[in-house]
Amino acid sequence: MGLKNCPFHLIWRLPQSYIIHIFAGINNKPWYNNPMVVEKIIRTIEEKQLIEKCEHIVVGVSGGPDSVCLLHVLYCLAQEWNLSLYAVHINHCLRGEEADLDQAYTEDLCKQLGIPCYVFSYDVERMATEEAVTTEEMGRLVRYQSFEQVRQEILTKNYKDG
Repeated sequence: MGLKNCPFHLIWRLPQSYIIHIFAGINNKPWYNNPMVVEKIIRTIEEKQLIEKCEHIVVGVSGGPDSVCLLHVLYCLAQEWNLSLYAVHINHCLRGEEADLDQAYTEDLCKQLGIPCYVFSYDVERMATEEAVTTEEMGRLVRYQSFEQVRQEILTKNYKDG
């Protein structure tokens, strides 16, 4: 199905209030793989009309629990709802080896799920100093820039495909 019939959305993550209550885990099982949790998130997505069937979804995946949960739920929905999923991971180069491990984890997870993963690395601290902005502001700017770059790439590819 071409882009003409599938809207394109950028999804950063569900609002914190929809996710926060699931971190405790249920019966020592991974909370993001619990059917009750998945069903509750899907119900919220439907009730709030956050996603519709046949959409292209770009998901920011940090490797942390919020984004991994969201990616897992969207993966569960993808076939039934005809969703095209794309992951974006941004390494801000602020946490050294820990950030590199998050990146490797995200890339491996996406590979296992068969979801294209776009990875960007930025020396956010250096860039912030050069632009005289805070590290947080520069992090936000590079995230928006990266998401837009992926969106344009996907739109261009889908436009060429038909």
